Amino acid sequence: MSKLNGKKYNEDARMDEKEKKISELMSELDDANQRCEVYRANLLTVLKDMEDQKFKISVKVENVRLGLRE
Repeated sequence: MSKLNGKKYNEDARMDEKEKKISELMSELDDANQRCEVYRANLLTVLKDMEDQKFKISVKVENVRLGLRE
């Protein structure tokens, strides 16, 4: 194998390694994005539940306040 062929082989091997690393990192990023979407959905559910509870409590407080006036 000549030096030129050996150099080309090494460059190809390095490109393959870089492409493999890029692929691995993209896969990790996709996984992280999927987890983020799940966390976001869970957070929005919790926030909606909190808002619902806040509304129910404010209605109860208003009913008590009106009851004390009578």
